[in-house]
Amino acid sequence: MQSSFPPARRLLVFAGSGDKNLAGMFRVLSPRFAHAFLTRYIDNPRSVPPEQLTDLLRAPGDLPFTICPTPAEAYGAARAAAGPDDVICITGSVFLAGELRPLLVNGTEMT
Repeated sequence: MQSSFPPARRLLVFAGSGDKNLAGMFRVLSPRFAHAFLTRYIDNPRSVPPEQLTDLLRAPGDLPFTICPTPAEAYGAARAAAGPDDVICITGSVFLAGELRPLLVNGTEMT
């Protein structure tokens, strides 16, 4: 991110699977973001509830966060919080990216 995007405030939209090293992901990601929007993907039972992600996120630092029940709400909250030069990064799982893709590409609302 440092080399691909200009210096800016970065916002994280994150969801992950229980069988992945989520604590390790947060150790790497947390220092690079100003705020995290934690959610879960809807179409896969391996998704970790965002309330459980908060404990993992707190371990490496004091990154402020917002819990969002759905990916669409997390993305919407990140967009509302973002300024014109800010970067929103959606990561943690390809499942999250897949669920948000229609919203990002087509502007299609998610259910």
